[in-house]
Amino acid sequence: MCKTSSDHSSAEPLLRKILPESMRFGAGSLVVCSDVHIAQPYDDRAEQLIQLFAELSESKLECFVLLGDIFDFFMGSSSYYCKKFKEVGDALSGLAASGTRVIYFEGNHEFDLSHAKWTGVEYIDSGNYEFSLSDGTSFIMAHGDLVFSSETYLKFRRFVKSWFVKFAVRQLPGKLMDHLMLKTSHASRAQDQYRTVDHDSLLDRFQGWLNDSSSTYGVFGHFHTPYGEKIPKRSGMLISMPCWDQPNALVFDNGQFSRLMKVQGAWTSEALVSYFGVGEKP
Repeated sequence: MCKTSSDHSSAEPLLRKILPESMRFGAGSLVVCSDVHIAQPYDDRAEQLIQLFAELSESKLECFVLLGDIFDFFMGSSSYYCKKFKEVGDALSGLAASGTRVIYFEGNHEFDLSHAKWTGVEYIDSGNYEFSLSDGTSFIMAHGDLVFSSETYLKFRRFVKSWFVKFAVRQLPGKLMDHLMLKTSHASRAQDQYRTVDHDSLLDRFQGWLNDSSSTYGVFGHFHTPYGEKIPKRSGMLISMPCWDQPNALVFDNGQFSRLMKVQGAWTSEALVSYFGVGEKP
């Protein structure tokens, strides 16, 4: 179990204004991050995310969601990882303590996530989750890999997430476990640039996923592709998150979506557009 400190001042020295002045969060506001892939607690991605938590904790943001794969590898039932990423956990609990609802989906790079028990954080171990904001806007969210994947991938995922594999991994010394898991994760992500995404098949599957729900908007990660696609013959959109090769977040505020992107060292707000260019996907 990971224990978080009741004193979240550790994030304060990093706190500086990073959000655009135009962002004024309140009731009906939402921020989503996915696929950050933090390898070490001192790397730039960890610092950027902690800064974001700290600044959002001083806003009136209603809901913050982590859509999975926030770490390159994390095991919530391991004291080694609880200690390694304590600052991230403390900062996330600090955001929850500020009054923001915090939801964390387990991705394929996270194991036993709910065992972390970071104070105030709601965990979604697998599958989908539907919820509404106070203004009535409804969402269905998922990490995404269980919605659209090959049978081979699903069998592999079931194997590596099995109690037997997790038990075996926990028997390794922490540093050795970390070294092996990060090498495996790095090798897996290095193949991303060679993988092709069948956009039509993926979006058709996620359109069915959204249509089978009672929600207006479907949001997912995993595929590292920034979709922002309207749904034919109904209201709503399918939206997905790019990875943090360029730090980013999805924002819903005042009934509108935008993307928060870090460009040339500064965070800027950009309009949510279709991945396929101007207008709807043909």
